[in-house]
Amino acid sequence: MKRSIVLLFLASGGLAAQVQPFHFGNRANNSTHPYPTDDEAIHALQKLSSIPSIQFNEDESPESNFDLQVYTRLYMMADTTRNKLVNNYLAEKSELLMDFEDSDKGPEAVNALRHQLLDLETEHLRKLEQLDRIDAIAEEFRYRHIACGKLAWLPASKTTHTELFYLGQRLGDPHRFLKTAWMSYNPATEQYTVGFEPYATYAGALRIAVGTALSTMDRDLDPNQNLKSGEPTGAQQDAIQRLVGGGANITGQVSYPLATYCAQHGKVNARLEGIARLGLDMPVIGAGRQEVGLMHEAALGTTFFYTDIVPGVSFFVSDRLGVLGGNMSFYDNLGKGDADAFVLNQLSVGFAIHSKFRLHWNYYAGSPFVNRAFSPTLGLTIMTD
Repeated sequence: MKRSIVLLFLASGGLAAQVQPFHFGNRANNSTHPYPTDDEAIHALQKLSSIPSIQFNEDESPESNFDLQVYTRLYMMADTTRNKLVNNYLAEKSELLMDFEDSDKGPEAVNALRHQLLDLETEHLRKLEQLDRIDAIAEEFRYRHIACGKLAWLPASKTTHTELFYLGQRLGDPHRFLKTAWMSYNPATEQYTVGFEPYATYAGALRIAVGTALSTMDRDLDPNQNLKSGEPTGAQQDAIQRLVGGGANITGQVSYPLATYCAQHGKVNARLEGIARLGLDMPVIGAGRQEVGLMHEAALGTTFFYTDIVPGVSFFVSDRLGVLGGNMSFYDNLGKGDADAFVLNQLSVGFAIHSKFRLHWNYYAGSPFVNRAFSPTLGLTIMTD
């Protein structure tokens, strides 16, 4: 019933009937048609954008164009309002300058003009920021239309889409500082890696992130001594642990949404992304690393989520299939024996708790070198958003 009312609301013009045709003239000169002021038009848009998210039952077949209708109306109203705001701003600015030309142009007049222009610009920017937020809400409805209930290829073209793809929510600010940290532990070697993401941002269809990771090994162990016969040395295991636990001491990564699927009831989500990564390992004298190690990777990442298997707990499976290469120091650090690129496939299975903590088990396969030297690890990821 609620859905039918909302659809009827949109079909009939809804709040648009109160703000159309977006004349912002003097009310006194047109009292029979009380056109809204700039602030009232923006308020109307905000009221329209507050339509609650529609919840679907398992057996409900929603109209596929509902989200598109909301997006279209929000976008058109915001665009029309923005054009009028700009015109009003320019007209008021021109009027202030003309009044100044007719003044005595003394110091007091110059100072008054400066303050008036500053106040006018501040208010104009405030209104435009409100409209930008409405644009983001409109894009969320558009993304839901694209991705919800079907497999969508290349679903992201705006920053809002990319935020929804990776986080399932819009961000007020696409720039994220120190929002993600992780730890990886290798039971076979009793080594662990700790890392965090100092900075990440969403720009258009891209997610760009900078990460750092540090691994540890037994300080009583000779870094050049094999842990077991035929296995990599301690220093090489240290490099392997760092690679699977974060990539390198310093990494830069760019990700691009390739496909997504979201079930109508919202519990099943899947996504496919393309990943490019570059990493640097800093030299550590006396620990098997005397030169900078450079690594690069091109990968495909797949993630499947089933949310709320119990309240607040979700199950997930992810797979990352990549081709890795680097300079000679990178291969030497790993103890690979040659300078050929290799395939690394990481399968992770785990649980997410309240979307903040992820506990997972990681298994590695790929090239013969990977099958021989890489052992399963346990991981914990913490996301503060």
